[in-house]
Amino acid sequence: MLSVIIINYNTWDLTLKLAQSILDRNEISDTEVIIVDNLSDEKMPDSIQDSECLKIVFSKTNSGFAGGINQGAAIAKHPHICVLNSDVSLKDDEPFFGPLLKTLRDGKVALVSPKIIYTNDLKIQFAGFTPINPYTGRGFAIGYNEIDRGQYNIARKMPRAHGAAMMFKKSVWEETNGIAEKYFLYYEEMDFSAKLLKAGYEIWYQPKSTAYHIGSFTMDNNETPKTFYLNRNRIWYLRNNTSTTHLLISIPYLFVTGMIRGFLALLNGRIKKADYIFTGTFKGIFSKWSSY
Repeated sequence: MLSVIIINYNTWDLTLKLAQSILDRNEISDTEVIIVDNLSDEKMPDSIQDSECLKIVFSKTNSGFAGGINQGAAIAKHPHICVLNSDVSLKDDEPFFGPLLKTLRDGKVALVSPKIIYTNDLKIQFAGFTPINPYTGRGFAIGYNEIDRGQYNIARKMPRAHGAAMMFKKSVWEETNGIAEKYFLYYEEMDFSAKLLKAGYEIWYQPKSTAYHIGSFTMDNNETPKTFYLNRNRIWYLRNNTSTTHLLISIPYLFVTGMIRGFLALLNGRIKKADYIFTGTFKGIFSKWSSY
């Protein structure tokens, strides 16, 4: 009934802990867990083996978060697919998969995300999203860094899902040709959400389910390639999902602001960060766009 995909990249301890907790839940009958390893340097523990409920896929190349999801979805045997980051945890005494599955039973709903709480301080990371601004390429998480007092406990439609925890119908993934792998990391779930909305589907936030998330575990500061991917992919997203009129404003704006941020980084001696900003901005604007 449910296939759960976990993308692993040098986080075997977290990945296997999450996988085992899912298999031990017995919340949904006939649940399989698919771990897609994106060419990790870290060796998988010898004690772990494939089983009827646990599949392990070793990617020959690191095709990023989107590519890992697509590999897992391609072999998923169930009609509903849940993607969870390896640094997500679920509480044993709280329902999680059930409310998400129930939301997807509406024929119009193709994608749903739960409430997401930071593991360390239990503040809200995500209680829905605002739309992506068609000029800046930015959007905001509703409730971000607030104490959870139940103020966001009403399910509702939203413009995009959160990649750390989301569930979708495999049929819709097939219909829309999967998730664009060109992004590699960041903005891929936003692009997927935009495709679903264009196809006439709905995306929902479901607070009856809660995921607990460490957050940015594999890339946790702006001196990493995260800065490159965010700058490049923000522009790619706009190129793929906004009108020419919007792009006539957004592209010059993002070019100028990118140059300013890059030069400020140089002035502060942050050469690597500046390089990521410059390279990401130029590739975002001038590279040829294709979905895959």
